[in-house]
Amino acid sequence: GAGSKRLSAAIVREMKATHPVGPGGRGAVTAALVLAKHGVEVATEVIKRIRAKRDHGLYDTIVEEIARLLFVDSIGSVVWSAMKQDTADAFAGAGRGGAALVTEIKAWWRPRRRVTLIGHSTGALYIGEFLAEWDKRMPTAAKADVVLLAPACTFDFLHNRLAIFARRAGHVRLFGLKDELERGYWEVPGYHGSLLYIVSGLFEPAEVDMPIVGMQRFHSGKAPFNTPKLRAVRDRLIDSTVWAKTDGAASGHNCGAAEHGGFEDDLTKASLEYLLKNGL
Repeated sequence: GAGSKRLSAAIVREMKATHPVGPGGRGAVTAALVLAKHGVEVATEVIKRIRAKRDHGLYDTIVEEIARLLFVDSIGSVVWSAMKQDTADAFAGAGRGGAALVTEIKAWWRPRRRVTLIGHSTGALYIGEFLAEWDKRMPTAAKADVVLLAPACTFDFLHNRLAIFARRAGHVRLFGLKDELERGYWEVPGYHGSLLYIVSGLFEPAEVDMPIVGMQRFHSGKAPFNTPKLRAVRDRLIDSTVWAKTDGAASGHNCGAAEHGGFEDDLTKASLEYLLKNGL
């Protein structure tokens, strides 16, 4: 039926191979038994993640593991991978948009001219690729300030570029949500958590609960988030982070965002305006 079309192809094949649906068949019973068996697998994975402190709360972890079981060809993962590849491709040749932008900036740049790169969510990926191109082609003295708003890049992505950031990022500031806000609203129906939680739990195939730079939970410095890579990135950013909501701090350090798409609030805009005028 319509529901079975949403199931993992492997599970559907398992149901059909055991007892085909049809007159005299026991398809409905078999389907229930197959799903019950896989329900145990879901429960096992949920328990493992809770014990390892890699869960996203009981409810959302169950949702993630069911989705992983039933929607293995998730369009979200496909789109997410395509977005990252498109970003990298923008710097894959002199005629591409990202590379062409660096060419224009190189012609414009003079000592003491200031460049500030601001990226929201996947914009962090663009900035990472941009600085790599900048590092290849700009004069040694040329640096850019970097402002990351709820960056959706992984700790691995940033760790691989720490040397480039050291050479080319004059100053860095990260604005993100406190974890209680990150987990405090419905980004999509049925899932209680931000888009970054969805990316971390579902869209990054290499690891469940993938450490994402814009998520406060991965900046704790405590196990299991105290690996050398996570510590190195955290140490680079620890004095540069603003976790919303923050008001009354020094100029350029305030943020009133309450959800992933909410970084256009007045406090954040005032901070960005200050940073653009005065630097980081």
